[in-house]
Amino acid sequence: MAEENRKSLLTDILKRERLDKLLNKDKSQEIKKATNLVKSKESNIQSSSNSKDLQDRVNSSKANNTFEVAMNEALIDIRFYFLKEGEYSAKFRSLFLNNKNELDKYGIDARKFLDYSREAFDRYKKTKNMMPLDPMKPKAFEYVETNVKDLIKMLAQRFGK
Repeated sequence: MAEENRKSLLTDILKRERLDKLLNKDKSQEIKKATNLVKSKESNIQSSSNSKDLQDRVNSSKANNTFEVAMNEALIDIRFYFLKEGEYSAKFRSLFLNNKNELDKYGIDARKFLDYSREAFDRYKKTKNMMPLDPMKPKAFEYVETNVKDLIKMLAQRFGK
């Protein structure tokens, strides 16, 4: 009886490990596909022309692509469930792109921006006594937006760049 339990436990553990390996492999493949897509878009844009207008488009395209890669990575994580809801992913993208220059000055990339946004949303949920997976509402997005702007102001005061 004890030997059967050991065998069943061992097979269960091996099954779980195989499933974990498959999930990690799938995640890494999705991330590689996204980065390859970004790199191919960048190379296509850079090879077409070198005018200043095109360079501006490349920079905005790079910012958009880096945000897309960070968004794809974040969507795998359940903590970023609110990005899957409605128009909020587009709103976060526009918020990031609007503040891209200031965020770059202080070394905040798209992933850090999304982490900070998630933390701000978590603070909002705590203050309003919301459940952990409650959907984001417009007031919550306004709170996150003001927190991002306050972060940029505080960094500007602190480092004076």
